[in-house]
Amino acid sequence: MPHARSPALKAMTMAVGTTREPVEFDSVDSRPVRLVWMLVGPGRTGGLHVRTLAAISELLRDDRVRGQLTEASTPGEFLGIVEQAESS
Repeated sequence: MPHARSPALKAMTMAVGTTREPVEFDSVDSRPVRLVWMLVGPGRTGGLHVRTLAAISELLRDDRVRGQLTEASTPGEFLGIVEQAESS
């Protein structure tokens, strides 16, 4: 999961995307990806940065949730799946 910190930022920022077809990404497990998460935050938010990465990783461990996210057709649907999974 691409992530970085930059002193030029004032707040944590995240972008998420899905692909119709799997994309080679030189991932740790050598499998292509369909979900791409990018996270960047201010240099001084190390704890928040690590907690956010951990929360995303925990969310993506669930095969059902990962499948639903991959198939989401709108940003609202994607966000709704994330919110529902977080509240479970």
